[in-house]
Amino acid sequence: MPIASPSVCSCTCCDGNEDGILYGPSRPVGHTLHATITEVFKHELFHKNIRPESVAVVSGPNSITFQELDHLSTAIALEIEKNLGSSFVVTNPEEELLIGVCLPTTERIVALMFAILKLGAAFLPLDPIYPEDLLLSIIHKFRPIMVITDDDGPILGKYDAKSFAEFCRLLSIEEIWMDMNLPPKDDPKWKTFDKKVELFSTPKNVEPNLRPAVVVHTTGIAGDPKGVRLGHKAVLNRCHWEWHQYAFSKKDACALTVAISSIDAIGLIFASLLKGTTLHIFKRNEVLNMPNLVHKFHEKGITRLYLYSHSIDSFLKAAKALGRNSVELRQLKLVCCLGDDLISTTLVHDFVNFFSHDVAIIKFYGPPEVGGNMIYHRFKSEKDADKKSFSRRILIDSVMQNCCLYILSNYLELTKDGVQGEICVAGDYGRIENVGDRRCLYIEGRFDNQVYYKGQHVLLEELEELILNNDKVEEVEMIIYDGLEVDKVIVGFVLPKEPHRFTLMAEDVRGALSNKIPEYLLPDIRIIEKVPIAGMNRKRVSQRQLVRIYEQERQSGFNNWGKLRFKDKELAACKLLLESMFKFAGIPIDKSANSLTSSFYELGGSSISLLSVLLSLNRSGSQLTLRDFLAAKNLNEIVDKMGQLLDAVKKPPLKETSGDAEPKPKTSNSAFYSINTNDLYETVILPKDSRREVVDMVSRAYFEKGALERYNLVHYKEYYDYFTEIWDGLVAAQLSIIVRRVSDGKIVGCSINQDYYTPTMDMTRYKSLHQVLEYSQELKGVVLSKVPHQKSVIFEIAWMATHKTLSPEDNVIIVTLMMKENIRLAKTDGFSCVFALATSRFFQELCLDVLGFDMLDEYPANNFKLTEGLHPFRVAPTIVTTCLCWLVIGELPTPTQSMNTSALDSLVRSESSTTSAIEYKQMAKIMAKGESLLSTNPKNEERKK
Repeated sequence: MPIASPSVCSCTCCDGNEDGILYGPSRPVGHTLHATITEVFKHELFHKNIRPESVAVVSGPNSITFQELDHLSTAIALEIEKNLGSSFVVTNPEEELLIGVCLPTTERIVALMFAILKLGAAFLPLDPIYPEDLLLSIIHKFRPIMVITDDDGPILGKYDAKSFAEFCRLLSIEEIWMDMNLPPKDDPKWKTFDKKVELFSTPKNVEPNLRPAVVVHTTGIAGDPKGVRLGHKAVLNRCHWEWHQYAFSKKDACALTVAISSIDAIGLIFASLLKGTTLHIFKRNEVLNMPNLVHKFHEKGITRLYLYSHSIDSFLKAAKALGRNSVELRQLKLVCCLGDDLISTTLVHDFVNFFSHDVAIIKFYGPPEVGGNMIYHRFKSEKDADKKSFSRRILIDSVMQNCCLYILSNYLELTKDGVQGEICVAGDYGRIENVGDRRCLYIEGRFDNQVYYKGQHVLLEELEELILNNDKVEEVEMIIYDGLEVDKVIVGFVLPKEPHRFTLMAEDVRGALSNKIPEYLLPDIRIIEKVPIAGMNRKRVSQRQLVRIYEQERQSGFNNWGKLRFKDKELAACKLLLESMFKFAGIPIDKSANSLTSSFYELGGSSISLLSVLLSLNRSGSQLTLRDFLAAKNLNEIVDKMGQLLDAVKKPPLKETSGDAEPKPKTSNSAFYSINTNDLYETVILPKDSRREVVDMVSRAYFEKGALERYNLVHYKEYYDYFTEIWDGLVAAQLSIIVRRVSDGKIVGCSINQDYYTPTMDMTRYKSLHQVLEYSQELKGVVLSKVPHQKSVIFEIAWMATHKTLSPEDNVIIVTLMMKENIRLAKTDGFSCVFALATSRFFQELCLDVLGFDMLDEYPANNFKLTEGLHPFRVAPTIVTTCLCWLVIGELPTPTQSMNTSALDSLVRSESSTTSAIEYKQMAKIMAKGESLLSTNPKNEERKK
């Protein structure tokens, strides 16, 4: 990759506002971009723009001033020059001078960075927690001429130093410190110490300011590491932008909480030090203890905090625990979110509500390929956050100065605004959306299946490959679990080979991995007896069951049950309830134990997690019903009811399974969900005069909370226009229903149903909604292999919504009521089966675990690809899957033809067919898509054998 330098469009046809392009402001930066980083530093010191006696870097109890940083880096540079001599050979293909540094992040490593830049070389940071194989592969690939480390560090003190010495020279930092000729700090010569450092020359003879300043390892942990070069011009442009956009003052103090080997750290370090601002370095273990970190802010005088996005939530919790007016937070002015993780509107709302206008929050985004932090947005208020969000996702509308961003199609042509494409400066998917009067970037995920995890880009395929290198492992399935109140975690499900089924332990797998990847990237390993297969087709691994296995095996670590003061029976019920709430709703047990007088919803529970909790309780022997759960005012009342039920019903609990079969709970007449709603609500067939109310309800529900729609930005207007267009057909079909509240006649729920073989209309004009419907059509092709192809056989539940004003409890009641009514209506109208596509966790649990539906198949949403090559749901996590739910309620007609596309063709030609040829052609197309979709998993063929 070329040096990442600021790019300014020079063509005459651009006005800075054309489709597919976002521009940053074009801003001259004077002499800065024509100098190197160290030249700018010397210039600022010479002209007293930086006070020499001010503290530059603080690391624990140690600190250095700006004058000490200058002199110390010069002395180090001279020692490096002396040790290298004039006979060194550059061996990397680009003929670039790289010097690696493998040291803990302290004030020393900052001085080393400046020393290397004074020599005209590029700084290559190497994280000392990297295992030997990874460090060796980086050094072998990047070919630095020297690596500086410490005697007690991993290279010289732990690993085989000879293997590293084959690729470069090794130099101890202790040796540099002993040999460098630097006067004591109290010596008058200290202030005048300013020796000349000669720049290394290169065969390319590149101008110093065009050379790379930093080379950072970004991806590749399994033998093929990749990195990015940042030139002096690119780094200084980024610094100048931050100085202009978010002015630094000499009274500011910046907190460096990310590893110096991270690309996000580079801009922060230089933006701070080149402006004379103090940089405070915090170690990784200090950042993990967020409450302790926040306590140090007052002592250090921190005004600017830079954190990875996934740490913002824990920072906000720690801040709330202290209170807004605490001394620790009084000086804070700015919080910057780094990394590829996108923050939610809910988090931004919580932040601006807590800090008001006193502390600004800025979201940076920038793939590592361009040095990060290229795109940004500052949120000033809750209203501002809403303005810059779409379907609960934050959009970013500002590009860094002297930069532009292009969205390209597969043919490298600029896309139209609103059309997905690849960001040309990286491997990311995105699109430009018009929100109000601003054009914003909507980021839709990586093109190359990378995930951003703890500040590192990781390919799950690499982790899977490393685990499969273990000769005791037969199969591996990886997921990213990012649910509830749990931090994002990579989970690996390992199936041992037959001889090792009962001997291979998770610790053994993690131990083997620890020699290959950094400890903080180690996945959470779960040993399984069988790989859970999705549905009746048995062709795909069930992500849903993998998630269930992980949740069931999560350990809370809570042992203080004695303080709850329950008797034996109630204590057992309380333990069962609180552990289920932890596993399936993510509510910490200590939080629940201290709040037994609060309700499930007050503690953070949701409709999505309610059914999972309730099902877990039932499988453990409790006969608690949905009515019991919703009627209870708090957890104490639920515990009392469970205690009564456990005392009345003595039977062994049902075990969870990690194998093929889903545990079969109660069928559709179960008391599990029976609740008397006759006095509260009534269900009626969809009336024609309810169009405006129903269309608005469905459109708003899917626009704001759709399980798929949140990932591809379907506009409210698309829904409204679509449902308005099909309204007359829905009314005529007499299959859809609404729920009215008896007290005031208000419509609080609706279910849009149809005959499975209803002909589809041309949807391409609906853009994003078309992608959702195309996805549904492909999945529906699976059903055609199960039933005869005729009308009035399959009752399809297509869309379901409740009114936005309903409480979570009422939402569960209304949805359950509509599902029961749909099944009754399907039976009354003579249908043989009911079909639904379930993507939300709540609807999956309701269909499969409560109502007794079977699962025909399960499909990960982010695997779906349109014919034109676009991935509309690429940003969806791996665990977001769509279940094809199927309930047989009558006798299925006997098929007269084999269920494949050739049979459909013969049916189309048959004169006796009662279904039109056009409809059968549509069915053939759907079935062909479904067959194609199910064959996309490369593991299927191997599993069939």
